[in-house]
Amino acid sequence: MKKSLVNLLTENNLSLATCESLTGGLFASTLTHIPGASQILKGGLIVYCNEAKKIIAKVSPITLEKYGAVSEQCAREMAQNTQQLLKVDLAISFTGNAGPQALENKPVGLVYISLAIQERLINKSYQFFGSREEIKEQTVEAGIELIEKVLNEKYEKFTIWSLKGFVLLNIYLFFILIFYFLFQVYYQNNQFVLMPFIYNLF
Repeated sequence: MKKSLVNLLTENNLSLATCESLTGGLFASTLTHIPGASQILKGGLIVYCNEAKKIIAKVSPITLEKYGAVSEQCAREMAQNTQQLLKVDLAISFTGNAGPQALENKPVGLVYISLAIQERLINKSYQFFGSREEIKEQTVEAGIELIEKVLNEKYEKFTIWSLKGFVLLNIYLFFILIFYFLFQVYYQNNQFVLMPFIYNLF
């Protein structure tokens, strides 16, 4: 899965950056195990505490005060700001509670992932279960799946449309040629007459 993501980003010439809270850099580290990752991964921010989120990822203090670090609003700002700061095609952010205690009165395993891709912003929330490490690993896997899903949908539509267009154009041209060679007529004596070579066939 990790390799397929790197290949997908490379094939489409897309750059990626990360902004990680609960995963603590695990997502970026996971990708760097794959040869060729340096072509697509431009960098990442690790913003484990709220102060880092404000200073490094430029998350609004109002957002943190009103919604908390474990929130969709925080994840959105992390992704959007990282995309702008590192000037990449895609930026993905992770924030949540890996436990073992509840954080901000929110359940252990609650995770928010945001993906800023060009002009779009996709937000997802998840509820994972297990140990801290298991929750972090599940979060990384969910992030990889999210990017692959969004990119496959985006480029599949283009490919399918292109293929359909190519097929339809060829069918159209085929019938035009058939019409031209088999049903070409000219007007003679106030009547439509088949071309002689066609007429002789009957």
